Amino acid sequence: LASKQSMQEKLLVLIPGANVATEYYSAPALAIQDKAQMKLWVVVPAMPEEKCIIACPTKGFCSILQNIVQKAIKQAIDQGYAGGTAAPDVLMSGHSLGGTCASSLVEAYEKTAQK
Repeated sequence: LASKQSMQEKLLVLIPGANVATEYYSAPALAIQDKAQMKLWVVVPAMPEEKCIIACPTKGFCSILQNIVQKAIKQAIDQGYAGGTAAPDVLMSGHSLGGTCASSLVEAYEKTAQK
């Protein structure tokens, strides 16, 4: 396996579960990065009132969550992330309710995400 430093960078956006503060994801994010067989950045954006469903109640109304994710991607870039800003370089995931919101977001923007 090549050194992670020589690999293309990917970014995992992890949407937190309801009522879970983002700081609780620090250790899992580091473990994911450590075990990943790629150069992987992980961001966990804060959600309004710790509930992503407020920012993305349906796939037809997910623009608030989209804006939150775009800001998180920009922060990663500001800190040195040099990969792409959409799929396939940006991976979406979530914990519990965050998984539902991540899925809704991907469905809402899947046609534009591949550009």
